[in-house]
Amino acid sequence: CDEEVQEMKTAYLKRRDYMQTALEKIGFSMTQPKGAFYLFVKVPEFLGLNDEEFCIELAETAKVGTIPGSYFG
Repeated sequence: CDEEVQEMKTAYLKRRDYMQTALEKIGFSMTQPKGAFYLFVKVPEFLGLNDEEFCIELAETAKVGTIPGSYFG
């Protein structure tokens, strides 16, 4: 199943890179992940929300599920 695993890895990285570029264009910042397919994004100050408030707002308005970074310590 090595071929299938490589295809999944490629798809996840493509999605991650797409999201990183799109979020940076609208004012978000983050570090480039080195071994993950997820992003750890800093909520821009101009939004006036902490990470938990932002995640709730995003879930309620855009129906997108995220987890606040503060939950990880």
